[in-house]
Amino acid sequence: MGRWYRAVREAFDDAEPASAMTDNRDVSLTRRGDTLYVHLHEPPNASRVVLRPLGVLPRRATLLNTGQELQTSLDALPTEIMGQGGILRDGNREFLRVLGLPANELSGEVMVIKLEFDALG
Repeated sequence: MGRWYRAVREAFDDAEPASAMTDNRDVSLTRRGDTLYVHLHEPPNASRVVLRPLGVLPRRATLLNTGQELQTSLDALPTEIMGQGGILRDGNREFLRVLGLPANELSGEVMVIKLEFDALG
């Protein structure tokens, strides 16, 4: 546990709760300035996580547990594009996805992703 905490400590020190920034209830968020930390309390079902309604690409994404750089993309989710009866909904809005998570390799610990933005707002 000490090794894990040393790796992810910055996500807690002087960080504020920020979970209201996403409707993804599988994660919690903390924030310090223009840096957002994504805490995955359960191993992800896939190698990605969606942070709806965030629609801004970070300058850098890093898995703090290992130091691994992660990919990010802005994508429109099929459930957001199609409303009832196949009608375009929400103006084809794109949401932030973090890709390349090692879903199986870190199944025994909470993953923490550091997202560095130029201006988070």
